[in-house]
Amino acid sequence: MRIERNIAVIVPNFIAAAAIVAETDFVATLPEGLVDLLGAQLGLRRIAGPAPAIATRIKLAWHERTNDDPAMRAFREVVVSAVSRSRRKRVR
Repeated sequence: MRIERNIAVIVPNFIAAAAIVAETDFVATLPEGLVDLLGAQLGLRRIAGPAPAIATRIKLAWHERTNDDPAMRAFREVVVSAVSRSRRKRVR
């Protein structure tokens, strides 16, 4: 698509990017959920960009040694439940 970009800063996560965008004239590509959650508080707004939307798949992987560990099984269930709730909210 021959899209050019000028990178001004590299940050470790999307929340840091949102905080920088809120205090500068920079723009960033951020997850919709993050903008929905923090956009009003930080004064962020969505604008349409030239790049297509990106869909990602989330996969959960673990070592077979932890497959039957009750604590790890409970943790995996928490992660699956959180992702499932998030996806249901987005579909509505």
